[in-house]
Amino acid sequence: MAKYIVKDKARAGRNVLLLSLQPEQSHDAITYNAGQYVSIGFKRGGRRTPMRSFSVVSSPKDTSTLQVAMRVQGNFTGVASQVEVGDAAYVQGPFGNFIINPDYDENIIMMAGGIGITPFISMLRYATEASLPVNITLLYSCRSQDDIPFYDELLQLQRRNPNLRILFFVTGGVSWCLEYAALVRCVI
Repeated sequence: MAKYIVKDKARAGRNVLLLSLQPEQSHDAITYNAGQYVSIGFKRGGRRTPMRSFSVVSSPKDTSTLQVAMRVQGNFTGVASQVEVGDAAYVQGPFGNFIINPDYDENIIMMAGGIGITPFISMLRYATEASLPVNITLLYSCRSQDDIPFYDELLQLQRRNPNLRILFFVTGGVSWCLEYAALVRCVI
């Protein structure tokens, strides 16, 4: 188990908490692949909380920061939303094989809804930073435009990565499709 420190906490959408963690000691930094997940826990009232698993959203190229995002809606995520910068975090992992393999993957279609975007954020950040020669199409659905975590960053990644195409589907009320920030009525 690696010990981390809460470096920053921010919002990545209306109900989405983005925690940025840094290793307490640089040699404690975990090595992971884009798309993997970790288990994290905190200390509250002198006791450790249970560990819960969350997808890593940071790129493996950034070894100084480990980011996880979560929808705040339960006991654990409520506790996580109350941590302060400087608090201890305990990290186990990484886990999972849901990753991009550029030696095998040439064309990828990703489908996500709501907070299910988290493993893809890490993959898209990494694919863009590493200039992976992989064509990626992301189909992403949320209830409203305000519910789209990482919306602005996704648009930036699409501008920077010629191999990336993102289609947003907003399903609240009338069905709308947002492509590159332009509203286009969809037939559903």
